[in-house]
Amino acid sequence: MTGWREPAGAVPLRYGSYPVRYRLSLAMLWAGGIALQFTSAYTLPIAVLGFAASIAGWIIVPSAGWRRIIAIGPGLLGVAAMLAGTQGAALSALAVAGWLLVRMRPARSYVVVILPAGLAIALAGVFPQYGNGTIVAGVIGAAVLASTWAAYGLATTKRGRPQPARPPRPAGSRATERSALRERRTPSSPDIGSSP
Repeated sequence: MTGWREPAGAVPLRYGSYPVRYRLSLAMLWAGGIALQFTSAYTLPIAVLGFAASIAGWIIVPSAGWRRIIAIGPGLLGVAAMLAGTQGAALSALAVAGWLLVRMRPARSYVVVILPAGLAIALAGVFPQYGNGTIVAGVIGAAVLASTWAAYGLATTKRGRPQPARPPRPAGSRATERSALRERRTPSSPDIGSSP
């Protein structure tokens, strides 16, 4: 019996390979979010680059097309809302929900969106000034990362036990051949990167 398999890894891709698209999307989403956090009235070109990188990151993440398109709006809103200060940081939960959607996490894993939202609400009381945005962005970024890993943990277990892999398909079928080809292109172990 092999371990749990990433559901997004089974999606047929029209271009690129799973690991390259996954890592590139992660890099673009994080870079876009960081660029947006360092935006001011004097650095609007950085905001444009941040939005462009974020949109591109959502577009290339390996998942079904409709999931990627739906996740763009909440993902951008969740990151851009932090420009309003600590009070907007609670909307970072939308970016986490978008990530869970594109990664095809089960419904029970969506409970993790409470972590960044709750932490942002608590931080709004401690750091009400706009000048503390770097601290808040760092803490919320860590909360987003922790939430995605927690969702991964919830997805890979079922009632405290690891989920088994899918049963093998009959030998000689076309589905088996496609599955074997897909396995060569997709990882069967947990994702390598900064976020599941």
